[in-house]
Amino acid sequence: LQNNPTQVSLTTSPALTINLLYKLTIKDMSGCAGIFHPQETLDIAITRKPMSGELLLNEILHYPKSGGSDFVEIYNPTNNIFSIKDINIIKEDPISGFQLSTDLSASSQYILPYGYLVITQDKNAILHDYPNAVTDNIQIGNLPDFGIKEDIVVLKNTDNTVLDRLHYTDKWHFSLLKTYQGVSLERTNDLANNEEKTNWKSAAESAGFATPGYLNSTFTDIS
Repeated sequence: LQNNPTQVSLTTSPALTINLLYKLTIKDMSGCAGIFHPQETLDIAITRKPMSGELLLNEILHYPKSGGSDFVEIYNPTNNIFSIKDINIIKEDPISGFQLSTDLSASSQYILPYGYLVITQDKNAILHDYPNAVTDNIQIGNLPDFGIKEDIVVLKNTDNTVLDRLHYTDKWHFSLLKTYQGVSLERTNDLANNEEKTNWKSAAESAGFATPGYLNSTFTDIS
């Protein structure tokens, strides 16, 4: 508290180990101004920035229901823990190359090993439209609105290293659907080529047409 009365510096012995998730519990307390702070438990991890292929674009909703919200789902196929603040999701115009970036620098959330994380502007809309969505795996961010017909999504770390890239079109959806509004595109396997149309399918009707925060309905094991 020496120079900044709003921050506390903690030193642990032994030092925290990289790639382990710790729970930090702050007990309830009352400040000098009479403000009461209830007990709070936080997740803390020492992480490194992800490299190419260590985080993957796994699902995208690019044409949400009326009043709904786009989302992008990221999958972690490794046994590492990564911090959300170390990544950016970028919308790249297929013609001009102009880019819009999602700022996640203020996030304190992590992507756990073999875990999923959904980025969206409106978490409540996702939970309303897809009741099976995993609440804890949804993070609010200033995600751009992606093109209904076509767009490019780029996942980078904050050193500008490309982790994954997706150039989709609406023609990737199941051709017999009456409408693909509210239907996500799912990656069928994390080992297959991400830019191949055959590795992306419309989410199944039986799963509610999207699977935000959990295993894709069209997942196929090719390992």
